[in-house]
Amino acid sequence: MSIILPRRYGVSTHAAERFIERIIGREEYTEDDVEIARIIIYNILSRRALKAKKIDQYLVRIRYRNAVFIYDSDRNMIVTVYPDEMAREKIEWVYKFPAGLRLEKQIATNIQVKLITYGFTPLRLENQILIGQIGEQLFSYDIKHNFIKPY
Repeated sequence: MSIILPRRYGVSTHAAERFIERIIGREEYTEDDVEIARIIIYNILSRRALKAKKIDQYLVRIRYRNAVFIYDSDRNMIVTVYPDEMAREKIEWVYKFPAGLRLEKQIATNIQVKLITYGFTPLRLENQILIGQIGEQLFSYDIKHNFIKPY
């Protein structure tokens, strides 16, 4: 079966921490990393049809690359994450931008292409502005307005 998650849903702290530990493979992380993990999970699972299997009345197992996400439809929340050892493609600590990304004009064309194609590596969160890096350059991304500019 396939599932498209609701437009708005939550990601529990437990799920974000397990994502960092089990999927990304980091033992040490900060509260900021947990918030960024929530954003990455939401970015990965939103606006797409996903392979899923109903576990019981409320729980749904969702597979994406090397991760299995458990979605609780009663709580409207991703409640945990664990690895899918059989998967070939791995999830990385990368934020991929949604369609319609607006870029500040001063960003070089080759960097614009990289940002749109590959996303960036998130470093920290500053008041709902995601600070990330591609190569040596830092960028600030306004999640709410889908706008990116040099940091």
